[in-house]
Amino acid sequence: MKIIVAADKNWGIGKDNKLLVSIPADMKMFRQETTGKVCVMGRKTLESFPGGLPLKNRINIVLTRNENYKVKDAIIVHSIEELMEELKKYRWIELSHPLNNHSPYWAGIPEGAVELGKTAYDWGNELECLIQTFKFPGQFGTHIDFPGHFVKGEPLSEQYTVRNMAYPLVVIDVSEKVKEDVHYAVTVEDIKAYEEKFGDIPDGAFVALRTGWSERWPDMDAISNVDENGGEHFPGWSMEALQYIYEVRNAAANGHETLDTDASALAEKAGDLACERYLLGKGKLQVEVMCNLDQVPPAGAIVFVAFLPIEGATGLPVRMWAIAK
Repeated sequence: MKIIVAADKNWGIGKDNKLLVSIPADMKMFRQETTGKVCVMGRKTLESFPGGLPLKNRINIVLTRNENYKVKDAIIVHSIEELMEELKKYRWIELSHPLNNHSPYWAGIPEGAVELGKTAYDWGNELECLIQTFKFPGQFGTHIDFPGHFVKGEPLSEQYTVRNMAYPLVVIDVSEKVKEDVHYAVTVEDIKAYEEKFGDIPDGAFVALRTGWSERWPDMDAISNVDENGGEHFPGWSMEALQYIYEVRNAAANGHETLDTDASALAEKAGDLACERYLLGKGKLQVEVMCNLDQVPPAGAIVFVAFLPIEGATGLPVRMWAIAK
C-alpha cells in the first residue's frame, strides 16, 4: 500500500478542496504510480478531481459516511465488509490452466515426474479419510519462474512473499499479428502503441503478452508447433521489448501463454533463451503458460499470482486470476 500526499513546507495538503499547487511532473508521477491499481479515497478527494470524475484505468474506491452518495465508475463503500461485497460484483477471471496427470510439460523433464492424486491413506482405515500425494516439476502448467531458475545464486521461492502476489495488469495483444506470423516477437513499437491508447505502463505492473497461443492447450505438439525436423515455431518476447518494460518503464514481472519467454526464431538465432535469462538476471519474475487473456481488459485490472511457500524452488505452479470491471 502507498499513500501519496502533495504537501507544502507546513504540511498543508489543500485548500477549498483543491491542491495547493499543480506541478506537471507531480501529476505524471501520480499517474504512473496509480494507473492500473486500486485507488482508495474519500468523497471530497474524488470531487476535487477534474469534473469530479473517477480516475481512468484504475479501480476507484470511495469511502464516505454519506449513505446516499453515488458516482459512476467508482465503488462507494461505508465499511471494509461492504467493500468485499462490492468486489464480488466484479469479474474474477481465471488465468491458470487446469492440471491432471496428462497435462503437458517440457520434454527435457524425465518421464514419471508427474504423479497427481496418488492415494497415500485410503478410506476404510482407522481414521475415515483420504490423503493424497502430488508430485510435479516446478515448471508445470501455468507456473512462476524465480531468478534462480536461470541464474545461479540468484533468489529462489523463499525470497518472495504475499507482497509479490498482486500487481496492476497490463495486457499487450499481438494475437492478430501472430495469425500472420507464428514467429512474431512483440516489439517496442507494439508497446508504445498500447501506451498511446491506455497510458504508460505503471510502476510495478505485471505485463502479459497475449498471442492466442493458450488455445492450443493441452496439445503439446500444438503448443511447441514442432515441424518434421523437430524445430519449434511459436511467438514470444523480443529482447528490446523486455528492456523497454523493465528499463524504460519499471514493470515488476511479465507473463505469456507460450512455454518459453523468447519467440522461437530469436531463441534459435541466439542459441539460448536469452530473453528469459535477461529478465531473471534482473531479479524479475515471470509466469508462463497463461490463459484467458482475451477475457481481461488491456488496462485497469488487478492480477493475483498465488504459489505455495515451498522453499528452494526455481519455479512453482500458480493459481492466477484477475479482477476487472
